[in-house]
Amino acid sequence: MSGSLVALGTYCGIFGALLAYCNLMQVGLTVVIATVAGLLVLGYALVLAGFCFIGRTLVRSPLEAPVAAIKLQLNICSTIARQHDALHV
Repeated sequence: MSGSLVALGTYCGIFGALLAYCNLMQVGLTVVIATVAGLLVLGYALVLAGFCFIGRTLVRSPLEAPVAAIKLQLNICSTIARQHDALHV
């Protein structure tokens, strides 16, 4: 009888440790996803700031710099897409 109680306690302990591990993995995955998403947003914000710095030389008003920056980004993306399509035809 006591041997079966020890085995049951061992199995319950292993199961509890497995549940705790899975819970930590879920939290860890959430932290990784949140960190990657934050870094992507921060990276795009830095790229947009760089394009705004470049775009301010192309417009008269500093308030138009973000619009010029977005247009520059779209022009670069469309040029890359055209080159990609031209290579795969």
